[in-house]
Amino acid sequence: MRTLAIAFLTGILGAVLAVVGGEITTRAHHVSDFEGGRGMLLAFVILPAGFIVGAIIGGVAAKKWPGPGFGGFAQAQLIGWGITAALALMVFGFAWWRAPRPPQVGGEDVDLAIEVRMPEGRTLPDTTFTVLFTSQGYGDDRRNADLYLDRTSTSDGRVVIPGLAILYNQSSRRYLVVNDTDGKHYWFDLPLRGRPSAKDLEWTDWWPAPGQSATRDINGNGGFQIRYRLQKTPAGDPGGTTEGAQQ
Repeated sequence: MRTLAIAFLTGILGAVLAVVGGEITTRAHHVSDFEGGRGMLLAFVILPAGFIVGAIIGGVAAKKWPGPGFGGFAQAQLIGWGITAALALMVFGFAWWRAPRPPQVGGEDVDLAIEVRMPEGRTLPDTTFTVLFTSQGYGDDRRNADLYLDRTSTSDGRVVIPGLAILYNQSSRRYLVVNDTDGKHYWFDLPLRGRPSAKDLEWTDWWPAPGQSATRDINGNGGFQIRYRLQKTPAGDPGGTTEGAQQ
């Protein structure tokens, strides 16, 4: 009975610490809340794991320090709690330390300024036209870029739409997906380094060049071209993303 009580109480502490640590670290790792995914991970994986590990530690502590009376019970319980807390701190501390961090240039966070050049003959699209920015493996990076349809310009007679995407991690596998008004999707595999430098604050050339492809997707790029550069956060006036669009 003594062993079960210590194991149960230590399991309760393990579950509480697991939920607290899991909440912090799953947010730090940008685990998606889509359809309750992060909540289910906490409720059905992390919490039970914390209880089970805590209960095991408590049971071992009860056997290892079997002192008599309440004093022996309290000693074993405090040791079990202490080991559980230390283990939780190490596990979740390491997980938090390994969490993705936004890329920086010169010690400052940066965002991705983009310009999308429409295919020849295309006019300004309606609001169903979107550009998705995503990277490999992190839910928060899968978000539509902000497009500034009221700040369009022209380049070589083609409509240019400026926009801005937020960078959440240092992934070197990033993509822009142009979602056209006819329901078709065109991917751009961005050759943007996970750890950028000051050179990345300059606009790239229009990409892909004629006759080239910027994607491995079979649908190609649909006649669209993009160019991009990093700009330091806060972004400031979004109109700055159109700088040089007349070139």
